[in-house]
Amino acid sequence: MIQQYLKNELSELLPQLEWSEDFYSSQDNTGTVYSEGGTPPSYESGVLRPDYMVYIRSSDFKRSRDAALQVYKHFHLRSNMIVMVEEKDELGTVIRATKYRILLVTATTLPLRIGVENDIMEYSINFNVQLQYWEGE
Repeated sequence: MIQQYLKNELSELLPQLEWSEDFYSSQDNTGTVYSEGGTPPSYESGVLRPDYMVYIRSSDFKRSRDAALQVYKHFHLRSNMIVMVEEKDELGTVIRATKYRILLVTATTLPLRIGVENDIMEYSINFNVQLQYWEGE
């Protein structure tokens, strides 16, 4: 739903990392936004509840810790935002645009230090989101 929006926001916030969705394409200094399902929507209110994980990887341990904290501070408790998510074809032409009203973004915990693998420090920041499709301006 808003995975692309989260990735684009983080690309601007932390340009020293290479950002992607659902996979990482480099071995170092990466940030990846994963869609993690969520909880069932509220049929009465139309509120959707997707979950997202932001995964930070860097051989610079301080950079990975600082980036994880910045991600947490940037999104935790943000609310009442209208965002547009565009779906593009292989040529880059927009084939669909969907607007969402983000009611609330909540981090499930402080950033989680996953540990070191192959001299790369890894952190995970997990978010619950409440949103609705938006038809307004």
